[in-house]
Amino acid sequence: QEIKPDVLPRVWASDLSQINSIGKSIPVYVPSDVKADTGKVKVQLMPTLASGLSSVTDDLANYPFQSLELLVSRAVGTTNKSLWDQAMKQLPAHLYASGLVMYYPSARSSEGSDFLTAYILSVANYSGFEVPPESQVKMIHGLTDLIEGKIGRYRGSRETEVMSYVRRVNAIEVLTRLGNSNKSWMTALPQVATEQIPTMTLISLLSIYANQNEASKMQEVEKQIQARTTLS
Repeated sequence: QEIKPDVLPRVWASDLSQINSIGKSIPVYVPSDVKADTGKVKVQLMPTLASGLSSVTDDLANYPFQSLELLVSRAVGTTNKSLWDQAMKQLPAHLYASGLVMYYPSARSSEGSDFLTAYILSVANYSGFEVPPESQVKMIHGLTDLIEGKIGRYRGSRETEVMSYVRRVNAIEVLTRLGNSNKSWMTALPQVATEQIPTMTLISLLSIYANQNEASKMQEVEKQIQARTTLS
């Protein structure tokens, strides 16, 4: 029989800062309900942001929940092929008739999520893991139907033009990266003012134009991103 601690350790507060020659002072307080003789303060110095992801990896490896989205994230974040294979075995049960992926299997209230569908295809592409061909074909078909207006807004929602724009650009970016590019998709997007476009969607546009070798359009998007960037 395995005996586990009655109180599991967790992060109470954290701070990420750039340290200059002056240094930085951070006040630290002990929580009032802390268990005696437990807890610690951890300070870590890193030359770059990319060199300090061990705590993120540890959290992913020990995350207790097992939804498809989280299983995929854990597999990619920890480069765990067996976890990925486990997620892909569950994938067919999460596919809605449209080809979009549902967060939970056989969820009658769900018509599938284009964001989750695009996310799984995207992280598979970046990580080198593979989505089973039969499932991938259905997912690509689902995203294509969304882009071409054959799949409408979420059930019961009042989708704005901006949200429709964001959903379609997100799907186009993934399919373009997978080699399923169609330039006519971009001309059929809803008309949205630049200031209404979220920064994450601008980054997706940059990726699309890079894959389509649209240098002038890339420069336009880069200027928009730079205008939103604050350096300190």
